Amino acid sequence: KCTVTNLRHFFDLSSGVHVAEKYDVAIGNRTLIGESGISLDSETETMMRDYEERGHTAVIMVVDGKLSSIITISDPIKKDAASAVDLLRSWGIKVFLLTGDNIRTAAAIAKEANIPRERIFAGVLPKQKVSKIRALQEKYQCKVAMVGDGVNDSPALVQADVGIAIGTGTD
Repeated sequence: KCTVTNLRHFFDLSSGVHVAEKYDVAIGNRTLIGESGISLDSETETMMRDYEERGHTAVIMVVDGKLSSIITISDPIKKDAASAVDLLRSWGIKVFLLTGDNIRTAAAIAKEANIPRERIFAGVLPKQKVSKIRALQEKYQCKVAMVGDGVNDSPALVQADVGIAIGTGTD
């Protein structure tokens, strides 16, 4: 959550609309927005759910305590991702999806990549990824490789027996 001042360039002042000098802005997922005391109506929830079920991540923007926007972000998987997962599985390699996205978005992506629903870890914060990797290492008593992008994945890449850093999550 932040306070934004002098945001005049976001508005068309030629319409005569009065623009305040200061805005309280919160941008984030349902959890963050809920912690800010904002509740979403059923129409907004339905719209977000529809996008999430298509593999989009929905980000909410609240300005001065009121819903302002829903921004959806998607990063389509590569066309050969499913065949790569199938090949790994044919070699006896268990493939999991470990993501910060919510379960609906994660399930849509996993379905495209032929990853079984029971192998999805969704809503995992960057700090939690290390413990998920450790849990897989202990449960299966095997080597774990992790593919990750971004600075947030660095600790989990280190915890994995093989860490593979890539440019974007869909690479």
